[in-house]
Amino acid sequence: MDYSMYFQFFFSLVFVLSLLGLAAFAYKKYGGFGPGMKPNHMRRLKLIEILHLDQRKKMVLVQHDNQEHLILIGQGADTIISTSPAKPSQG
Repeated sequence: MDYSMYFQFFFSLVFVLSLLGLAAFAYKKYGGFGPGMKPNHMRRLKLIEILHLDQRKKMVLVQHDNQEHLILIGQGADTIISTSPAKPSQG
């Protein structure tokens, strides 16, 4: 029985899986590709918190630049409940 073919298959599989892992690492580190995929330190829009009220409605707290918006989603029309300046980050 010729084991060289099995070794070649195994090492080819390891090589392909390592290339996929390297591509996934590069994708995650450099923030993806395209105009909508920016690194975290360059993003202007952040999802702060989500609170599910029931199966159809939820409250979403979104931060954009220096403003926080509390939005009610799921009543057919989304409603902005309040807008306030963002709290300074603690850290």
